[in-house]
Amino acid sequence: MYHGDKDFALDSSTLLDMGVAIFLVLLNKICSRLGISKFIESYLLWKLPLEKYGLKPEHPFVEDYASCQMAIMPENFFNEVEKGKILFKKASKWWFCNEGIQFEDNTKVEADLVILATGFDGKKKVKTILPEPFCSLLEYPS
Repeated sequence: MYHGDKDFALDSSTLLDMGVAIFLVLLNKICSRLGISKFIESYLLWKLPLEKYGLKPEHPFVEDYASCQMAIMPENFFNEVEKGKILFKKASKWWFCNEGIQFEDNTKVEADLVILATGFDGKKKVKTILPEPFCSLLEYPS
């Protein structure tokens, strides 16, 4: 195929080779660890109401499953949240009372069970245990 410029000619095999090269580059990006991570993150954010309940982490999801911190939820977890049987409350100051928990603003939540999510950095702990070069495998650019 010729387009008028004597120095520039593209035939169908050259175009096919360029297309294959572009396809392979895209396939490599999609199949990379970061690409798979972004796909999983997008799927979880689409499937689960994490943002609605303030549960979306501020960091990329890949950091959680690289340090084995991905949570597994019971089958009807968010159905129970919708019914009001599971409550989420961020608070820096709270204490137990006879009914459950009382917060700094004097509000109380009746509770049979309290789960404390302290913000523990498991990745940091694992990095102190693992020798180089393994601990550097936990690092991802933000």
